[in-house]
Amino acid sequence: YQRWQLITDYLQTHPLIDYAWAVDATDVTMVNNPFPHMQPNTLYIGDEPETYESDWLHKQGDDPDFHTFINNHPQQQLLNCGLAGADHKTLLTFTRRIIHMWNDNQIDNTQKWKTGSLGTDMAAANQTAITGSEQSDWTLSHGPHINQIFRTSIGNKHAWWTHKDPEHTRIN
Repeated sequence: YQRWQLITDYLQTHPLIDYAWAVDATDVTMVNNPFPHMQPNTLYIGDEPETYESDWLHKQGDDPDFHTFINNHPQQQLLNCGLAGADHKTLLTFTRRIIHMWNDNQIDNTQKWKTGSLGTDMAAANQTAITGSEQSDWTLSHGPHINQIFRTSIGNKHAWWTHKDPEHTRIN
């Protein structure tokens, strides 16, 4: 979760940035420039060929609120927060909400108000992205225009990013 704090701090100290992307540091490659295509109040995020029924996702922490959320959205495509971009205001709101969710979870566990950990930041990012979209805080955009099929270079040749593509990854 430290990266979300660093991204938030950077955005707060650079208010003149119009659009930005927060991407994984070592396994993401920009293959087409996304910036000319980005629209205000739209959160762009990577995805994977899985749904919230994914065994992997269900093993990512045991927070009861998160599991209720994913059980209520079983057919939702799994979003991958290793690729997240938006206009300054939208991205800053998204990152702040991830941090708030993480901090609230830590306080709840410390105070023994509830038990369960969010585990990976994928849990908080997925819940934050979907909830923000459902509340009309932003339009959510994901799919083949954002990234090629996760862990491959297969897919739309016009996609903006590859993620964990063995041919493009700098560090495995």
